[in-house]
Amino acid sequence: MPQEEKLLTTGQFARAARTTKETLFHYDRIGLFHPVKVGENGYRYYSPRQFGVFEDIQNLQRMNMELADIRRYMDARSPEKFVDLLGRQIAATERELHRLTDSLADMQMALQNMREAAAADGEVFVTELPAVYGLRSHRASEAFGRDFPDFWARVMDSDLLTYNILCSALCLSDIRAGECDRYAYIYAQVNGGSPRGAEVARPAGRYLVAYHHGPYASIPATYRRMLAFAETHHLPLGRLAFEEYLLYEIAAHNREQLVTKLLFQLA
Repeated sequence: MPQEEKLLTTGQFARAARTTKETLFHYDRIGLFHPVKVGENGYRYYSPRQFGVFEDIQNLQRMNMELADIRRYMDARSPEKFVDLLGRQIAATERELHRLTDSLADMQMALQNMREAAAADGEVFVTELPAVYGLRSHRASEAFGRDFPDFWARVMDSDLLTYNILCSALCLSDIRAGECDRYAYIYAQVNGGSPRGAEVARPAGRYLVAYHHGPYASIPATYRRMLAFAETHHLPLGRLAFEEYLLYEIAAHNREQLVTKLLFQLA
């Protein structure tokens, strides 16, 4: 003779399931999850066999499925519909995982940049740097011009993990002419490596580097100091310069606290 099943009170079931009695009452009211027995005194009783079903409902809710949708599924559930449900929820979870991974990479990149900015001084120096990969604008009008929304939409729609603080590339000839707000292109940097679909946003090579402290409007003064350094030390400059924004408006209300990394490509 099988052992008689021990039923649990609402409080006992709630404690074991790491939930509240109010949640169980609500699920019962909306027809989603019922007790197996209601006593003459109105007390609800649950079976230990219901823990698995309850946890499945909780998992579906954690995956952002609405309670009304869960109830409709539970009312008409079948093996075929369960397979379909799992497929859709796996796809949704993978999308959410991708979003969270992107957000984590963004925060890690921002922290790295903040630490670099904190250590930066006003010196001009030469260093060897690896390539930076990312998503680039390809038309002049996309570089903060009328077609910028097209470029930003491409960044937002990309499956690549990108650091969405935009960086800029400028032509040396424009900087020499004092046109420091005329961009050759802009780019969003890819977080880590060179995944398929990413482009070289800043080539590998030797660079003349300086950290500009202060508002963007005063960047030309730092460019002039870098050009003078290159002339004094007979450094052949390449065609492009780059601006990478390490400490930007989200981290500083005072524009004097902004830090921009300026790089001249060496020929």
